[in-house]
Amino acid sequence: MVISTLKFKNGAVGQWTSFYAAHGQATQYGMIYGSKGSITPAKNRRGDELTVTIDGVGTISGDEVLELVPVFPPG
Repeated sequence: MVISTLKFKNGAVGQWTSFYAAHGQATQYGMIYGSKGSITPAKNRRGDELTVTIDGVGTISGDEVLELVPVFPPG
């Protein structure tokens, strides 16, 4: 088990928790939780798409996720 607290330059705080041995269903993917929702990345090496769940919005995936990404570089 690994548990870490991360502090980013912009002041955001994150937590990394990792379990490699547990009873029950094997998930084989990580979860990313934030103050407004969560991200479920694609399972390792399967080509699945990630999903984003936003409080008050619901779960989105595919091209809808790309619409959330800002244009880079801006301008």
